[in-house]
Amino acid sequence: MTEVKAAAGQDTAWIVNLSLDDEGSQSFARLTTELAAKTPPQNQLAIVVNGRVVSAPTVMSPITGGKVQISSNFTKKDAEKLADDITG
Repeated sequence: MTEVKAAAGQDTAWIVNLSLDDEGSQSFARLTTELAAKTPPQNQLAIVVNGRVVSAPTVMSPITGGKVQISSNFTKKDAEKLADDITG
């Protein structure tokens, strides 16, 4: 199983940072390359944890290297909750 680490952080706004292991990074790069070529809403990626969609961000470009940022109009509390939800 792919290991994912998630944490809330702040750039100009609150974001959720994900770090993927090598296996997850390679799979995610292939998936996001495919999704980035599609138009909305087909370019959304459902993040499912324990059978529940916890987020469905839009993929704007291929994500390689195992470092992922999810951005929205998050409050600190929202970002921390999503990070906790993702890591289960």
